[in-house]
Parts: sequence; structure tokens; C-alpha cells
Amino acid sequence: MSGGSNHDRQLMARLVAVAVLSMWLLLAASSLLLLAVAWPDWLGVLLAAALAWFVFASRPRFDGLPPGVDLAPAEAPHLFALLERLAREMDAPLPDSILITSDFNAFARMSPWRRRRVVGFGWPAWVALDRDQRVAVLAHELAHLHSDVERSIPLQLSMATLYRWHETLKPAPWQTLGARTGLAAVIGWLYGVQARSYLRASQPAEISANRRAAEVVGSRTVISALETMTLGEVATGAMSRARMQRTDLWEGVSEAFDRLDPRRRQSIATEAVRVGGHVLSTHPPLGMVLSDLAKLGSSASFEVADEDWKALETEFRTHAGKLWRSDQP
Repeated sequence: MSGGSNHDRQLMARLVAVAVLSMWLLLAASSLLLLAVAWPDWLGVLLAAALAWFVFASRPRFDGLPPGVDLAPAEAPHLFALLERLAREMDAPLPDSILITSDFNAFARMSPWRRRRVVGFGWPAWVALDRDQRVAVLAHELAHLHSDVERSIPLQLSMATLYRWHETLKPAPWQTLGARTGLAAVIGWLYGVQARSYLRASQPAEISANRRAAEVVGSRTVISALETMTLGEVATGAMSRARMQRTDLWEGVSEAFDRLDPRRRQSIATEAVRVGGHVLSTHPPLGMVLSDLAKLGSSASFEVADEDWKALETEFRTHAGKLWRSDQP
């Protein structure tokens, strides 16, 4: 993947973002102009009000973070001590907070208006990963905080705006074809153009984050972490059983991974390599990622003392308990 083509995709994504946001501003100005011209004619005022409602409903705004336990450094000193070591090793910024969620996932985001960096880590994923794999995932997310096109504010706003336009105008299945359907189709097409640019641009960022993590913890550790992160269905099944049996969610997920047949684990990972990731995905094909990491061949390691891990794990589970206990039936 050449740097030039990647640059072109990023430029296209930004141009579409500017066009979408400009279109919204034009609609907002049009609603005010229509109101001024139509007043006091009630029909014109009604049309202006309808346009103003649409402008307000589809206003550019960011989707919020998933529900979870948001931790500042003072609330999780052991976890932030590990992050500080990693950030220093990687020359990456330190997050302002850690968000523990109930998802089998990890992520890094920038809060646009407050410029607050957030790293999220789902407790089911934490349970599934071993110690080294957890460090690999944290290093991957810190790499995203350093420089990542998919965190661009105009891109986030334009994608969210186009999506809301489409959802507002999309007719119900029983409605007949008409102008509304046609307009929704046009907006859907524009969303597709934006999505292709956006998602194509995010894939190199994922590859770069994997490489930077491998430079700190080693290629093999990053590969094993990525393979474990394909096992979300195991965690989902374990949580469902724990809820039905009214048993501890954390222990249920932990036991499910401890007893997971190696052949099933390999089967799930193999299937993820076969079908995971494509051009309209935030992540590139897993097989390509694993091959790239294998070629990198980094043998680096990141050591954490046993006593530090014990304190860190106790801290993480204590805070996660505020969340997963609330999931109990």
C-alpha cells in the first residue's frame, strides 16, 4: 500500500467531510432565511420550522463513549503506572482516563471538545488475555493516541451527520417510493463514499499500531493477543450462562477460557483469518496483519514484576466489579 495512495484517501475523506459540514451549515442558514422571507405566512413558517427541526435533529455531534467505569489516574494508580511506562517506552501520550466496559473490545478515542484522551478496555477481554497480551493491547491503543486519521474531528462529525440524515429520511418498509426515498438513497450513497475513504484510511493506522506495539512487547505477543481477541463469542456465551445460572460473571468468563479446548480456540482464530476484515472495515484482514507481524520478527519483551501484576489485577477487578455486578440479574 503506497504512501501516495494512502495520502489520496485521507485527502478524499477530508474533502467529503468539509462538503458535508458545509451542506449542514447551508441548510441551517436556509431555514433562517426561509423563516425571514415567509413571515408571517403560516405555511411558510411551518415549512421553515420543519427544515429547522431537520437541521437540529441532524446537527453534527459526536457519539458518546460506551457505558463503563471511567477511571482517572488517582483512582487506578497501578494501571496508570503501567501505562506511563509503556507511553514512555513508545514516546506516546498518556491517556487522561481509562474506561472499563462490558464489551469484548479495547479502543482509544479523543474527546473532541475537551481534547481528553480515553483508552477503553472491556473486562471480558481482560479476563481472556494473559498478562503479556494485555500489555500488547494497551500498547496498541497507546499507539493510536499518538497519531491516527480515524480520530479526526471533521471525519467523525461528517460520518455521524450523514448517518443521521439517512436515518431521518429513510422511509419505513411499508412506505412507497418517492422523493424522500430518493433523497435517502443519495445520502446513503454519499455516506458510502465517505465510509470508503474513512475506513480505507483507518486500516494503515491499525497496521502501524500493531507494529509499534510489537516493537515494545514482541511480534509473537501481539499476534497471540490478536488471536485471543477473536474469541468474543466464548465470552458472550459464558456471560449468558452466568446470567441464567445467577452466578458470578467474572468467574464464569474466566472458567470458560480456562476450559476452552485448544482445537476450538484454533478453529475460531482460523475462521477469523478467513473472513475477518475487508475494504469496508476499520481493521484490515487479520491474515494480512498476522503475516505482517511475523515478517517484522520483533523479539522485544516488556517485563512487569509479579507483585505489580497482582496489585494491578486486584485494582482492575475491583473497579470492573462496579460494572459487571450491575449486569447480574
